[in-house]
Amino acid sequence: MAMNQHVNRRGQLIARCQAQRVALAAHVDEIESRLHGTDQLLGTVVGVMKQPALLASAAAMALAMGHAGWWSKLSRGVMLLAGVRRLYLMLRR
Repeated sequence: MAMNQHVNRRGQLIARCQAQRVALAAHVDEIESRLHGTDQLLGTVVGVMKQPALLASAAAMALAMGHAGWWSKLSRGVMLLAGVRRLYLMLRR
């Protein structure tokens, strides 16, 4: 009789572990889907930060066109990108 109880208990624990694995897999999929957009954005930012000539040419174009409002927005964007780059480098360690 004790052996049957042991076998039943073991079966229950195995089924419980399997249910937990399924639930954890669902949570991992949800988290990964939420982070996918962030990963793409970060990849774009890193790609732009690796090409400072692109940023400099955009700044030169804004100045040449005489759009002072653009210059202000561009300088804020460069500062934001620099901050994101520092955060990326800090998290990458």
